[in-house]
Amino acid sequence: MAGMPERSATARTSADADKLLEELQTQLLADQAKRAQLAMKYAPQYPLVREADQEIAATNAAIAVAQKTRYMTETTDRDPAYELLREDLAKTQADLASQQASAQASQKAIQSMQNQMVDLDQKAVAQQDLEREVKADEDNYLLYLSKREQERTSNALDQSKIGNVALAIPPSVPALPVYSDKAVVLVSILAAMLLALIMAYGTDYYDNSFQTPAQVIDSLGIPVVISMAKKTA
Repeated sequence: MAGMPERSATARTSADADKLLEELQTQLLADQAKRAQLAMKYAPQYPLVREADQEIAATNAAIAVAQKTRYMTETTDRDPAYELLREDLAKTQADLASQQASAQASQKAIQSMQNQMVDLDQKAVAQQDLEREVKADEDNYLLYLSKREQERTSNALDQSKIGNVALAIPPSVPALPVYSDKAVVLVSILAAMLLALIMAYGTDYYDNSFQTPAQVIDSLGIPVVISMAKKTA
């Protein structure tokens, strides 16, 4: 764009000065109206507005020259190649502004997410500290309950005059039996036989009933006429 003219000549005609001035005045009014319309929509620094200002200035300059020289009328218009490049530049600038705005929005979103992650990390650390404190308080509470129960038990034993004896060495089951199985069985059989004899002898010794007619004769001294065996049901 820097190496190309903004406007190019479209026609050159020679005319009288009055006609030239009339055309330039008409062109000036058109340029001013165009500039007013552009000013309603765009800022003064916008390229189209500036271009309109340039056109107005060029028309004024042409009027001034025409008023002095009055030789030739030259009509200029926007150069097509330059206008194509200018439109492309305006579109590219708009795309650039859009991309920059999108990049800023993405950067803000990333920063917000990073701040949230930092906040979550801090909350996680605080939560872990609170969990450790809760665990420690729970352990202390259980220890306190255990100590209180021990103290209550000790006081109850003291009131009841009962000694609380703790085994220094707990009993344990021996790995090998003291007596062999055969010896235990033999001793058990002998003990059972001896106990059976003692019971039979004791039962017979303390039984006062007569078992035979001879016992009746010996004890009472009277003859036995008849004896009948006891019937079992």
